Amino acid sequence: MNRKDSTVSTENQTQATPEPPAGDGLTVTRLTSGYRRGSDVVKDVSMRATAGRITALVGPNGSGKSTLLHTVLGLIRPRDGEVLLDGTPMVDQMSSRVGFCADDLPVPELLTGLEYVETMALLRSVAVDRAEILEYFAALRMADAAGDLVGSYSHGMKRKVQLVANVLHRPSLLILDEPFRGLDPETAALLRRVLTETAANGRAILVSTHDLGAVESFCHDVVVLSRGQVVLDDRVETLRAAAQGSDTFLEDAFLDVTGLRDNVEESAQRAATLIGGRS
Repeated sequence: MNRKDSTVSTENQTQATPEPPAGDGLTVTRLTSGYRRGSDVVKDVSMRATAGRITALVGPNGSGKSTLLHTVLGLIRPRDGEVLLDGTPMVDQMSSRVGFCADDLPVPELLTGLEYVETMALLRSVAVDRAEILEYFAALRMADAAGDLVGSYSHGMKRKVQLVANVLHRPSLLILDEPFRGLDPETAALLRRVLTETAANGRAILVSTHDLGAVESFCHDVVVLSRGQVVLDDRVETLRAAAQGSDTFLEDAFLDVTGLRDNVEESAQRAATLIGGRS
């Protein structure tokens, strides 16, 4: 299915980070890529993450999600196809207009939270004053932890400081890989609201996740990958309406388009029989 559609300043510097204009968002067209020649993981993939909307990227393990993200981010050179951000090749604007919160990229634990964010701003040549950074910490309820070592942070706090480091330059596109993994309910709720408000301000947001419940609750669009190809690309509300409000509408759609329903049901029945047979 297809949906329609500089350096870090000192404390007394007052120059604000400029607000980039809103655009069309991310457009991936007929993308084919892989880690080795002759072994394509992503095959002829076309999709969009539209400005002003949150797009979820989901798929079974090994479906090609990570390869797709790495190709979009320029970490892997595609064999074919193109990746555009607001109509311009993505590779030309990675540092200035894209933010990426990785799932498995460690943060430097021997820096304070403030030092980490300032370092990321320096690497992007973003001129921003310390007071502005501290406003982000305060907004995310981390004001008292800005001067603490990142190594002392909880998992949720590390996620928050990573988010600050990747939105300080006000990117047009924000990509997050498994952002809800291991978060407590309060932090997860806060992150959902931050992303919702950020999208409402005209940013394109792409979230790679296994959490279908999160997709149902706050994403506008969903793209499902299976065996390196797009098997579903639709609006969440369209799927909800088609399922007549079923509580498991997205899970049902996911199992159907990936061909995993029979495997899941057979395994569940066998496991339940074994568990039920024990006294």
